[in-house]
Amino acid sequence: MRELATLVAFFVRHEDALEARQALRRRGFRRTFLVQKTAEGEIHKRGYARRTWILHGFLGGVFLGLLVGLLLHYLAPALLRISVYLSTGILVLLLGLFGTLIARWLDLGVESRLQERCVRWPVMEESLILLRAEPE
Repeated sequence: MRELATLVAFFVRHEDALEARQALRRRGFRRTFLVQKTAEGEIHKRGYARRTWILHGFLGGVFLGLLVGLLLHYLAPALLRISVYLSTGILVLLLGLFGTLIARWLDLGVESRLQERCVRWPVMEESLILLRAEPE
């Protein structure tokens, strides 16, 4: 596992934090997390945890497996010598696993435990950006 560096930046204006996060994402930094604390003390979070990205990869693979299985059933039924349900189920599982592996390989998101810790850091009417990246 590679070592990641953490950068934390605080902003007084929420708009500046949004612009900075977008600029970071445009430059290829995908592991960002934004926290805003309003004057009323409400906390707003933007960014996904790593396990959410893995779940999205799995669900995307499952959806693709269903789509490919149905297309094979209707477009090339002679190629499938086994049950349509079995072949579609196998495709769903394989592509779901493939989507999970791709999501883990891309390594997107910020760890949940780090997100939970940094939520407490900003004061009222302040925003925080958390960036995780490989040190250069």
